[in-house]
Amino acid sequence: MSSPFRHFVQFHKSSERLAAEIAGFTSAGLASGEAVVIVASERHGKCILKALADLGVDSGRCQASGQLKLWNAEATLATIMGPTGPDRERFHAAFGDMIVEIKAAGYEHIRVYGEMAPMLWQRGNFTGALRLEGYANELVNLYGLPIFCGYMLDGFREDSYAGPLSDLGRIHTDIVPTSEDERLREAIDAATRKLLGTQVSKIVSLSEGPVGEARLPVGRRAILWLKRVMPLKVGEILELARRHAA
Repeated sequence: MSSPFRHFVQFHKSSERLAAEIAGFTSAGLASGEAVVIVASERHGKCILKALADLGVDSGRCQASGQLKLWNAEATLATIMGPTGPDRERFHAAFGDMIVEIKAAGYEHIRVYGEMAPMLWQRGNFTGALRLEGYANELVNLYGLPIFCGYMLDGFREDSYAGPLSDLGRIHTDIVPTSEDERLREAIDAATRKLLGTQVSKIVSLSEGPVGEARLPVGRRAILWLKRVMPLKVGEILELARRHAA
């Protein structure tokens, strides 16, 4: 992508850890005088507000001033869905109007956290999720703002690898690693060393995969590689990795 602005993504197992990361992203923007838009599920919205309070942020005051906007992801998603999935014109109308309103209130810089695409991903609508991520890239380029996405994908669960994760690596400018990613890598290396006699992360670092896959955290790349090379072993490896990490 040619834009100097960024479209980040993180993968999380825990809603609390996700909320803590987004609270950090949000509080940094608020402290810099930026406006922040959070588009989250009702549950995650509450978790993020609590995490902000733990950081000493008065989110009520920020919302009252218009510096912080909290949108319900489910309701917002419903407004932009068309007959064949997320509709580009509806998406840009909703977010374009919001951005114009925020800038008119005097906030030059805006940062956004969103989880509408992750909602579709969780429902198995991978095509719709990736379409939304593409629309988000258009927002990044049109308005010059950073967008942060959070996916609840427990790396120790085999069903977390059902979707085209390599496309998530391709469509975002940055994949932000977490301590959970490193924990996953260590556990998978321990499991594959015991079952296969080698640490798969070392093999993966030398192998090629689909476009975008090389940008994923190495633990998740290892499982994607195993799914291609020895799919019948993946469940056993993940179970052993879970026990190692417990």
